[in-house]
Amino acid sequence: MIFIVALCHDAKAQNFQFEGSIHNDTTWSADTLLITGNVLIDSNVTLTVLPGTFIHINGYYSIQSYGTIRAIGTITDSIVFTHLDTLYHADTSTTKGGWHGIRFLPRSSTDTSFFKFCKIENGKAVVPGSWIPYYDKPDNRGGNIYAIDFGSIVIENCYIGNGRTKADGGGLFFEVGDYVLIEHCHFKYNHCYTEGGGAAILKVNKLYIRQNLFNYNRAYYIGQGYITGGGGAIIIRYALGYNAYALIENNRFFNNWTAFGIVGDGYYKADIINNSICVTLRPQASCPSQNNPSILRSKSKNYDPTRT
Repeated sequence: MIFIVALCHDAKAQNFQFEGSIHNDTTWSADTLLITGNVLIDSNVTLTVLPGTFIHINGYYSIQSYGTIRAIGTITDSIVFTHLDTLYHADTSTTKGGWHGIRFLPRSSTDTSFFKFCKIENGKAVVPGSWIPYYDKPDNRGGNIYAIDFGSIVIENCYIGNGRTKADGGGLFFEVGDYVLIEHCHFKYNHCYTEGGGAAILKVNKLYIRQNLFNYNRAYYIGQGYITGGGGAIIIRYALGYNAYALIENNRFFNNWTAFGIVGDGYYKADIINNSICVTLRPQASCPSQNNPSILRSKSKNYDPTRT
């Protein structure tokens, strides 16, 4: 049985509200869908979001999923997940100013979740108060998308922007998965305190990062007598055994900010090929692992914005 929330042929016609659990396969389609509380997708349930749907999460709420999400827009009719009031977004002492992102939780289904032609922005993952004792808490990771033990996720032609976390993965944080493809996406203005300003991806068996733009992301924090931050654009780590593979190919990394490295790699088998890496504040263009990945034809340089 499939439940349709706000199926309308006139995209300007209807606005709807939703919060709560989704127990059956459901389709969202509306000019504006206002999320007024946490959303929970049950195991073995698929949420389908149709092109042109504008989802405004009106508070520090999350879309949590034990099931599958298929948000597939088009080049002329994209899908938006956002929070509009960003006044306190940069203040990590409060949850104000953002929403709590799309959060994939451990699941038994092997179905792949898809995000295509989506704009996912203004997410926030913060535990209010001092960040140091809580740096590894899930609620401090993954500003716009968080996923743990998730199976497979495909993200294509999406904008992942203005995510903020106290720990890893300003734009997104993935840990323990079989397959991830991120292609033709734009990661911009994401900020975390520890690792992976744009994205932090850990323990994924097959990982492909191709033809994306990462710019103005940050993995950086200045404390009293110390500095943290690594992988200003992206960090990949802790591959699941010797057979896991990662490909970072034909990406552009411009004007990302970090203490240690713009592209961080910790895979036993990884190819980093044909990327352009340009940094303004730190000379470390990449932090390859010591496990002998291939780093081929990737150009790296420092950029001085005072020069023409």
